Amino acid sequence: MDQKENLLELLDYFGEQLDSIQGYLKPEELSQTGQVEDWSAKDQLFHCLEWANRRLEMLENVRGGDQWIDPDFGDFSEVNQEIF
Repeated sequence: MDQKENLLELLDYFGEQLDSIQGYLKPEELSQTGQVEDWSAKDQLFHCLEWANRRLEMLENVRGGDQWIDPDFGDFSEVNQEIF
């Protein structure tokens, strides 16, 4: 197994683990609405999944033959607000 396959498997595992975390959240935590300055538990979970998904898309492009390009996300706080 090559390094790309290992990374893809790791990201799949990471995604599965984050999905399983949702099962541990109480109904009130799942329904809670957060704020940009004070994220709820479900906001934090989605945030982690969104960043993992962005990296997974990049790895899938590499697997398809594209060259890895380390993206410039700019101001992370601005990107995180957009994710929220």
